[in-house]
Amino acid sequence: MREKTDQFHEKVVFLDVDGVLNSDEFLKRHTQEIISIDYVKILKEIVDRTNAALVLSSSWKCGWSKEEVDPFCVPLVEALSNEGLEIMDKVPEFIGKEKEISQWLFGHPYVKGILILDDASLKLEDYHLESYFLQTQYYGPAGGLRKEDIKKSNSNIRQRIFFRDNSLIRNFKGAWS
Repeated sequence: MREKTDQFHEKVVFLDVDGVLNSDEFLKRHTQEIISIDYVKILKEIVDRTNAALVLSSSWKCGWSKEEVDPFCVPLVEALSNEGLEIMDKVPEFIGKEKEISQWLFGHPYVKGILILDDASLKLEDYHLESYFLQTQYYGPAGGLRKEDIKKSNSNIRQRIFFRDNSLIRNFKGAWS
């Protein structure tokens, strides 16, 4: 069996945490929990259906590395692990989420399938990433990752993992250099 490393993944899900794996309503109802197991199960369905790897694009990335996990990040890692998921990598830190994702992709040219899960209103047009974006909500009863979000993305999540072509890869370099 091959060791699981990022070099073998052609599809990735860029994962934000707050607003995707939790919401304000969830946190109000579950004061002892930070991560919703229900939302993690939906994420697992996405990963299983697409065979994608997880790349952390959340501010939680400052507490995670392949070698070590800060205590505040442990609930995330454990919730993912309990569902058979693991974080493969993280985007570079604190240069703006759009640029971080673009820079990570430029450094991983073999990645062909992309999905960006985030609750923020990202300005992805400058990086030619807008069609890869599935926006969730943090506030309100529809907060967090929902089955409806998967359905909204063309009824089959496999269709939401779009594939980059060479022109798109060339555009990444110009967008963040």
